[in-house]
Amino acid sequence: MRARTAEVRRSDGLMFQRYVRSLRAFPMHTTQAPGVDIRTCAHCGRRTQFHVDPEGNWATCTACGQLA
Repeated sequence: MRARTAEVRRSDGLMFQRYVRSLRAFPMHTTQAPGVDIRTCAHCGRRTQFHVDPEGNWATCTACGQLA
């Protein structure tokens, strides 16, 4: 998402509050097992683990089994 500087610096801080709220909803994990990626599935909409294939080109959603 791109925002203008004036919009970010507004006195009410609404954009910053939204940013902090989204970080709390989906905290960033610094350590992950090799071959595992955590993201939102475009097919089922869940935020879950994806197992990456050995070539590193495709990943499979653990919730619905679709490739991404």
